[in-house]
Amino acid sequence: MSNPAYERTTQRLIELLKTGTIPWQQAWHSRTGPPKNGVSKKPYRGLNVFILSVTAYTSPWWFSPRQANELGMYIRKGEKVSWISFWLRYVPKQKNPDDDPIDSLFEEPEDDRVRLVSRFYRVVNLAQLAGDGVQAFREKHPEDTPPLRPHNPTAACEAVLTNMPDPPEIRFGLYNPSYNFRDDVISMPKPETFTSAEEYYGTLYHELCHSVGHPRRLNRRGADTSVPFGTPAYSREELVAEMGAALLCAETGIDTPTIANQAAYLKGWANALSDDPKAVFTAAAQAQKTADFILRRSQPWRQAA
Repeated sequence: MSNPAYERTTQRLIELLKTGTIPWQQAWHSRTGPPKNGVSKKPYRGLNVFILSVTAYTSPWWFSPRQANELGMYIRKGEKVSWISFWLRYVPKQKNPDDDPIDSLFEEPEDDRVRLVSRFYRVVNLAQLAGDGVQAFREKHPEDTPPLRPHNPTAACEAVLTNMPDPPEIRFGLYNPSYNFRDDVISMPKPETFTSAEEYYGTLYHELCHSVGHPRRLNRRGADTSVPFGTPAYSREELVAEMGAALLCAETGIDTPTIANQAAYLKGWANALSDDPKAVFTAAAQAQKTADFILRRSQPWRQAA
């Protein structure tokens, strides 16, 4: 049975792709910083980052309708809610034949009865709210734009490469960037041949994300990069690598580079999402897990709502 929430979110992404907008790139051009929950103050993760960052709202703060009401705020007339998802860990009393197959994306816990299920919630941006609570919240959090942190992008990017656990071999001097799944080797042109440091690191991050799918790391299903270009399997793996690279670019404060042959990728992604409404949720979950692996971050069992 289809899930309206999956289909609603996926359709929104397909519409963006058809207009030439790549949500996981567009997210990092926002001046508001990453979207955050207004109560927990925690940044959203995974697909939620991309979904919320492409909206037209200027505030990074988001609330469920109930959270807003409890803070003395209400949704303005005519405003539409956005949908987010998170994962909840539970132990069922008995095996449920309708268990979400997306559970298999995650490592099996020691207790084989433990399951992860997706839940969908409505959220609204602070800019969509009215009431006395809005002014009170703004007074407590006067700046929607977080202060810029001083950093050297090149140093930050190099630190990601240096600290990655069990990295693949990287060979320089070749013509096209690629990842060889069988040999576990990344091939890259020399850094000085790229038009900018952002292009170089963003491209390398993309290949690193492919390498995380190797059996010696996360053993991601479908990560073999030898599948033919344009096939659903190829499009899904490229989607994971692009989203993962976008997360790493955001982490190091650089722009996500433009994709070569972008029109073909846009068509492939739109087709993949049309065929499988859950594909983008799968890809976003895998991309977050991939970025966390590269950054040596543990995987949370629950994503904050």
